Amino acid sequence: YCGAEGVSLDDDLVMAALDSELRRRKSEEPLRYVKLNKPCEEFARRLLDDTTYITVFAAPNGLGKTRTAITALGWLLWPEMAPRAFQGLPLLSQWPLGWPKKVRFISTPKEIEEIGAVQSAIKELWPLNRYESIKGKKTYPSIFKANGFEMDMMTYDQDPKEFEGATIPLIIFNEPPPEEIYKRCVARTRMGGKLVFPMTPLTD
Repeated sequence: YCGAEGVSLDDDLVMAALDSELRRRKSEEPLRYVKLNKPCEEFARRLLDDTTYITVFAAPNGLGKTRTAITALGWLLWPEMAPRAFQGLPLLSQWPLGWPKKVRFISTPKEIEEIGAVQSAIKELWPLNRYESIKGKKTYPSIFKANGFEMDMMTYDQDPKEFEGATIPLIIFNEPPPEEIYKRCVARTRMGGKLVFPMTPLTD
């Protein structure tokens, strides 16, 4: 059957289904629709590229450094939600052989706390009901699991000895770390890896 304008009922049903799916994605998968400014887009590209050991993104407050890092990590966990231009980047297309699927995100206590910028960005951007968050012994979610990856969150006020142990190939320092923490984190990349520094310039 065709309607007055030549559109079949089947076409109407398909269009309704597509519209419903689009609305679901925008509600439950906002990661698909993130728009980054040019500096942040370049930072996200470099974060997801395994050809450099250290990536530094020094930018003033308010540019979106933390949000961009959380966005890029989301694209790492759910590559199908990354922009098409990003999907061929090394860490999205093929996680390096020999690297455990572990990520560490380190920041100040204020940024990591339940209502801090880091946790808020995760709640805002990562897909609904697609990851597990665990508080452990912390007052905030400190471990996130999704698609075979595990990310832990730590703060700069923790004892440097707590940063020892596991092999972790991708470590993000949200602002410059104390030297003792930095040295222990370098040792975590013994199988290869990447250190990422989104930070505010000291003169800002």
